[in-house]
Amino acid sequence: MPSIQTELLSPNHQKVSIRLQADDYAKDINKSISNYALKANIPGFRQGKVPIGMIKKMYGNSIFEDEVLKVVSRVFENYLVENKINFLARPLPLPHQNNLDLNAMGDLLFEFEYAERPTLDLNFLNQTFEKYQVQISQDELDKEIDYMLTNSGSLNDVEALTSEEYVVEFSLRKVGEDKVLTDKNKQLLLKAFNKQAKTILEGQKKGFEFSLVLQDMFEKDFLDALVNELDVTDTINDLYVLSVINISEIIKAEMNEETYLKIFPNLKIANEEEFVSAVKNDLLNYWEKQATTKFHNDIFEYAVHNTPFEIPQAFFKRWLQIAGEKLKTSEEVEKEYGSFEHGLRWQLISEELSKKYNISISKEEIEDAVRQEIFGYFGGAISLENQDLSWVDNIVEKQMKDENYVSQTVNKIQYVKLFNQIEEVIKINEKSISIEEFVKLPHNHHH
Repeated sequence: MPSIQTELLSPNHQKVSIRLQADDYAKDINKSISNYALKANIPGFRQGKVPIGMIKKMYGNSIFEDEVLKVVSRVFENYLVENKINFLARPLPLPHQNNLDLNAMGDLLFEFEYAERPTLDLNFLNQTFEKYQVQISQDELDKEIDYMLTNSGSLNDVEALTSEEYVVEFSLRKVGEDKVLTDKNKQLLLKAFNKQAKTILEGQKKGFEFSLVLQDMFEKDFLDALVNELDVTDTINDLYVLSVINISEIIKAEMNEETYLKIFPNLKIANEEEFVSAVKNDLLNYWEKQATTKFHNDIFEYAVHNTPFEIPQAFFKRWLQIAGEKLKTSEEVEKEYGSFEHGLRWQLISEELSKKYNISISKEEIEDAVRQEIFGYFGGAISLENQDLSWVDNIVEKQMKDENYVSQTVNKIQYVKLFNQIEEVIKINEKSISIEEFVKLPHNHHH
């Protein structure tokens, strides 16, 4: 009979040692060899008439190894079930030193390790968290109105770059190469170029070219977006040629019903007062979402870093190294382990919260979320009255067959339900704050 011993390697990290005697696996091996002999097709022998000795000689050690591993796996699975082990990830076998030789059957030792699911104390629910109410100043409202009118305006060609408010349409190519980097020309306000590039461009006309190190051409935000789009991170310090294709000034849109409809197509705005109110509501909604995101992130970070439980690092680093389709190096594991453990901690906390508050998600809720996302693609402009929406149901049915999409949708729904529940339990300190003060606060995004 197999003997089983356990050893606690670290908190929530167990090792199970299983010792097999020959009697524990010999019967399975002999039966498997006999079955193989009945089915084997070997030249010179009729099927079912191959001598057992020949099967042992040709395939014995392979059959021996397969059957021994089946037996020890069965013993280990039974141990997990009988002891109701609640493990976090698939248990891992430890390397063994057994001589798996059919002609030398004897005691064999196999070892496994696993991480147990920890017990959680959700004390963070007793804490007080600040929830910010972002206030919109008149100056910020005026700037937003000006931005919207400018963004909805038209472009009028001009001869030279005599204002930093003029738009430069340009192409880029690497020095020494003829191929431009983008299929379409880029457009950027002159004032958004880096200081050195702006100085070079001032007063220039269409057709002007100059070369400069790429990272010295643009301000950081535009540069980062451009580098990601063009995948030129490795050549950011190389010389590039910028060619001015065209120069334009922006003619701001006038305040009229046509402009209001262009900016807010789903609203019926008749005058300037209603337009200003719509812009303010748009701003308030945006900053409310930003404040809610920060509020939830603050709770998330506090919960992850202040809910005490042990994650067995040694186990999960080995698990990350060998559990995927491709073996990872130790360097790769070390690089990604921090974010992995961070995510795992939140996963365990959210599962405990779901269990505590009986949070579940029905198929109907998932379908409704998919349907709302489809409506969102159309800006919410689909009328639900007197319309045949069977085409929407067809898309929903198709999306529900996509396991990854459904999983992502479930996570979104669970996120909303979890934080709705958390907000009912925790203490909230509401605090008014200006946009300027709010953007200076630390913002962490991990979920």
